[in-house]
Amino acid sequence: WIMLAIGSAVLLARMLQRVRLPAISGGSRDVGIAANPVERSKRGISSDYSRLDIAGRVLGGAGILMLVLGLAYPVFATPVRLRQDMPSSPSELTLDGYAWMEDGTITNGTGEVISFSGDLDAIEWLRNHAGQTQVIVEAGIGPYRGNGARISSGTGMPAVIGWDRHQYQQRYPQGIAQRMADVKTIYNSVDINQKIELLRRYNARYIVVGDVERLWNTPENPEHYASDAGLAAFDAMLGTSLRLAFVSGSTRVYEVLEFPAIRPAENAMREL
Repeated sequence: WIMLAIGSAVLLARMLQRVRLPAISGGSRDVGIAANPVERSKRGISSDYSRLDIAGRVLGGAGILMLVLGLAYPVFATPVRLRQDMPSSPSELTLDGYAWMEDGTITNGTGEVISFSGDLDAIEWLRNHAGQTQVIVEAGIGPYRGNGARISSGTGMPAVIGWDRHQYQQRYPQGIAQRMADVKTIYNSVDINQKIELLRRYNARYIVVGDVERLWNTPENPEHYASDAGLAAFDAMLGTSLRLAFVSGSTRVYEVLEFPAIRPAENAMREL
């Protein structure tokens, strides 16, 4: 966007420069002669110059109008956006785009409250303890809804799938729908082997389970994104395929073990 803005300004200046009339002898009082066909004929001025002058004025006026509209937008749009702030949003000015998550909540499609304070702590923990290239799994709910892709966008870590509509805009469509379906299967399947196979397929290292995964739904589809049985299967995998790496509030971060282990028998004894 920055490069587009700079390039557009340069392009507009070049366009205006190219459509200017050549200098006409007689001083500044002759500048408007091109608009008078009789005077043009007397002085031998081509009608092409008049058309170029009109085109230049039209382009210049359009450019100025677009500039004014662009400058007016933040003046009129900012109060509208501020009225949409959550009650937990900081009242003072800040560049911290995640400060609202400390106490911020939204409601899902059926009125249940989704909290983000644990997610914010998970973001901070992953920033400090995880590698930037390690893949995470979080709910694929798409853009502009329920703070989708909040963990990957807050940490810079790659996710199995982010905003699917943006992916369709920027990449070939093959595989995007499959990734959306696979992530939902990871959260809903009770088949541990199926979960492990999908986690290995995408080389996933961390699985995030927060209120978004537990509670996200829409009025049209009241079923929660992740099933209770599917989430309980993660706990059944602890000690063999997963370990509980981080907990804050209702947010849990599971780490995928590099080498699956065999759970010891209940009556096993360790000899020193």
